[in-house]
Amino acid sequence: MEALRNEIVQGRKVFFILPDKSLIAPNFMEEYLNQAYECYIIDNDINIPIQKKIGAVLDVFKDSILFFNIDYNLKGLSWHKIIENVKNKYPTVTIGVIFAKRNSPAEKAAIENEYIRGLGIIGGCIELDYQKKNNYFLIEKFLFANQARGRRTQVRALCQRNCSFNLDDKRGNVVTYWLNDLSLSHFSFTVPEDDKKFNIKDYERVSSLSFVIKGIRFTSDAVLFLKRETPTGILYVFAFVLPNGQLGLDPNLKNRIQPKIYELLCDTCFDLLKKTYDFIEIDPYTGNLI
Repeated sequence: MEALRNEIVQGRKVFFILPDKSLIAPNFMEEYLNQAYECYIIDNDINIPIQKKIGAVLDVFKDSILFFNIDYNLKGLSWHKIIENVKNKYPTVTIGVIFAKRNSPAEKAAIENEYIRGLGIIGGCIELDYQKKNNYFLIEKFLFANQARGRRTQVRALCQRNCSFNLDDKRGNVVTYWLNDLSLSHFSFTVPEDDKKFNIKDYERVSSLSFVIKGIRFTSDAVLFLKRETPTGILYVFAFVLPNGQLGLDPNLKNRIQPKIYELLCDTCFDLLKKTYDFIEIDPYTGNLI
């Protein structure tokens, strides 16, 4: 499980720092999973300074893209200085800024001059529209331009003990297995090498598997995609398959599962970040990351 966790940590992630949720809906983050973008929102709170949260993100998730909402008013702090400090401490990080639509092209140009030409950010400046629905596609263009998908085609969520499925062992018994991870296209689990109940052959299709994912129950067919030996047993990876043989999930079913997958992603992400906050130091006088 630790190896899988390390693999997920290495996947490219996008963090929106203190976005205006009247312009960027939180459910955008779920929807971006369809394009294999793994995105999160970092909110402010009174207990953890935002600099510590930013430092934790970059300490845990090395291959991250950060978009800073420079319209958010941080009392006594300058976004320019925060971003400059982040660039100095993490010179390879991709940084962009987001802001509400300005009254004139000159105001937008001034922001671009300050952050792109002045600070040298490479993630771009996103001027958000007043209409929230337009911002989904606007942001998506910047995600694509910044190669936010990385090399993957699907985002996999690490599962805990609240994700399982039942399998008929062909002897009239129903056996429960716990999932290792789950995406909109595949799932995996590990079976002990001496488990004689599991006797699925390579590329065999299994019908009507019964899943429970964080309280959501559904059934789906699946086909064995690959298997390999691990220190804890045999890892099996299955692909979801439709009744007509096409790989994937029914669109209505996908819409039900997608929020749960995003919940699993957030559980893993923010659990790791919370464990890191205490180890991130900031200068009490300048507010800079040390």
